[in-house]
Amino acid sequence: MNYNKTIVIFPQDPTLDSLLPVYEFLKSVIPETNLFRPTTKIDLSKIISDIDCVIFMGHGASDKLYGYCDKTNEKALLIDKVTAIELFTNKSLLLLACSSDEFIPKIKRVTSLNISIGFGDMPTDWKHINSIRDQDPNEFVDFKEEHLIFYKDCITEVVLYALGNKTPNLYNIYLKISHSISKKINSVIFNKTWNKNQKIQVIKMLSDLKSECTCFHK
Repeated sequence: MNYNKTIVIFPQDPTLDSLLPVYEFLKSVIPETNLFRPTTKIDLSKIISDIDCVIFMGHGASDKLYGYCDKTNEKALLIDKVTAIELFTNKSLLLLACSSDEFIPKIKRVTSLNISIGFGDMPTDWKHINSIRDQDPNEFVDFKEEHLIFYKDCITEVVLYALGNKTPNLYNIYLKISHSISKKINSVIFNKTWNKNQKIQVIKMLSDLKSECTCFHK
């Protein structure tokens, strides 16, 4: 991955602040002109045209990526499937967003992508946690703020670890993410003093993070 031919899209949204250390690292290796923190709708077509790799850090769904928060504090659409097909053809993607493991295959069915990484469901705020609880009261029993903070910190730390190569490539980044999550799981098992149910829940979250992180080859 050539950092000079990589752009970072990191919407300004307080719920994403746990990823600021990743953005700060990327600022140190990627040209400033390739860093975008949108607060309004932006035209990405000219920005991405000469780029090899797109790193997106934000919220997503199986058919879209979200951008900034609008005046009602709702997440505004940034990229839908049609736009993604136009923008991402023949590019590599690192989409640190919920359900990007489903979004990427939808793009690949229509156009060509280079090696890309997507993620599954990542419950990183209480709105998300509570929506899961509403569907299944047995989920997130005895789950506290400290467990949510730990989980969000794990995401940040494993991505930082994976990106911290002098000459990174996306497949190695994927392998390092997987390896680092395994170490985090072991840390919960052997080092945390949480009760059994709390440990099981956090381990499940990390195991899902690992199993749903997917590398899509060209």
